[in-house]
Amino acid sequence: MSLLDVKDLSVILSTSEGPARAVRNLNFRLNRGETLGIVGESGCGKSMAALALMGLLPEQSETVGEITFDGQNLLDKTDAEMCQIRGNRLAMIFQEPMTSLNPVHTVGHQIMEPLRLHRNMSDNQAKSETIRLLDRVGIPNPKERVDNYPHQLSGGQRQRVMIAIALSCQPDILIADEPTTALDVTIQDQILELIHTLVREEGMALILISHDLGVISENTDNILVMYGGSAVETGGTEQIFDELIHPYTQGLFAAMPKLGRARSGRLVTIPGTVPDLISLPSGCTFTDRCPLATDMCRNTPPPAIEVTANHFASCHHIDAARNRKTEELFS
Repeated sequence: MSLLDVKDLSVILSTSEGPARAVRNLNFRLNRGETLGIVGESGCGKSMAALALMGLLPEQSETVGEITFDGQNLLDKTDAEMCQIRGNRLAMIFQEPMTSLNPVHTVGHQIMEPLRLHRNMSDNQAKSETIRLLDRVGIPNPKERVDNYPHQLSGGQRQRVMIAIALSCQPDILIADEPTTALDVTIQDQILELIHTLVREEGMALILISHDLGVISENTDNILVMYGGSAVETGGTEQIFDELIHPYTQGLFAAMPKLGRARSGRLVTIPGTVPDLISLPSGCTFTDRCPLATDMCRNTPPPAIEVTANHFASCHHIDAARNRKTEELFS
């Protein structure tokens, strides 16, 4: 049995302009020790899917489907029951540590909180463990830093504190939502290497959310490509990198800078913008930006087709997409 099994997950947000389907019929599985990368442009539903797993969706939102974690459907849990799971067995590193950390409490206090709540540690035990965790995530002088406030730390150090909080209760699944946002390249590499090492040593499953395909390629076993709240392509990381199937996935990869490209050459771009979640097309959500779109695409949702073993793509024109080079599709 999978550690996490998401079936037909949909998230509908209540807005002043009407219901917005932020996540639509999402399906994926995650086993113990596996790593899953979720990629897509901003507004494609990546973070909203993660918040649904954590039970942290906005008020007046509606969630449909199943999120089965270790044999239990999380959508059937009460708030009190989710509080026992969230931060304990399911943990999340949020995008921006400066807004995620509480500015009026020391970082030590914030790491100690889940230790006292979920692991029933005394204050002295929790402080000792907090110092150990700060040292584990590479914070220098942890005995002094434990009494610092977030504004006294650099961006990279604040992100390390977020990782320490997430790891404090040794979760089964760690969700890292754009964990290197606003960090310089050198610090990004350090943070990603730290997460990779800790996940491997602790035997956790990892969900890594990013728009950086290079990050995903180096840190995940499987990939889920999202667009318009839906999964448009899923499969093993090597499978997808070896053969891009969905036109949207091809567009994402074509837009990546490449070594050897002439300086005067322009990067490939996907025309248009991410669709409004309130007025999504009845068919394929990528229709308005896809060079292969037909009336069938506009009117009929494409099924997920298995193109190779455990490699699925949702497209009515898979053969046409496979037979054209990525750069040609969006040139």
